[in-house]
Amino acid sequence: EIQRAASGRAARKEAFLKRVNPVVHKDGRIVFLETTGVPILDPAGNLTGYRGADTDVTRRMRAEEALQESEALYRSILNASPDDITIADLDGRVLMVSPAATKMFRPHPEQPMVGRSVIDFIAPVDRERAAADLARMLQGVFSGPGEYRALRDDGSLFDIEVNGEFIRDGAGQPLRMILIA
Repeated sequence: EIQRAASGRAARKEAFLKRVNPVVHKDGRIVFLETTGVPILDPAGNLTGYRGADTDVTRRMRAEEALQESEALYRSILNASPDDITIADLDGRVLMVSPAATKMFRPHPEQPMVGRSVIDFIAPVDRERAAADLARMLQGVFSGPGEYRALRDDGSLFDIEVNGEFIRDGAGQPLRMILIA
């Protein structure tokens, strides 16, 4: 337990929960402490200090910071790539697309790419083959690349080459697909 002295007019007679503060450790490192405290009042109701507990949450804060950096890197790669980068679930439903994908496929504003099947963007003549390649990829026997005729929402066709890979969890199990065209 710690006891903290109240200071000046800023002192409040309220409990506080899970307030995180950076603190300089005696060896010079910055650590993050999560503090929970309750006010200590004298018999007249005046604030004399706080009683509480600190928990070192430095690892959690560093992990959150690393996650934010990883997400920023991920978004930067999506935004910088001149290629279509599509993230899809294991059923082939589009979860996220790069700006280049939007330029390449030019989806209708009322029918965005997200939520649709990746097969919707393949010309009917190649859909069966693309669906079979996707199924083989999920079984681990198709390594690509696949070449298909792609379909824009305005009906125009163009040739694409698609490579795919899984985004996996810590145990190596597929979570999502990343497709680059």
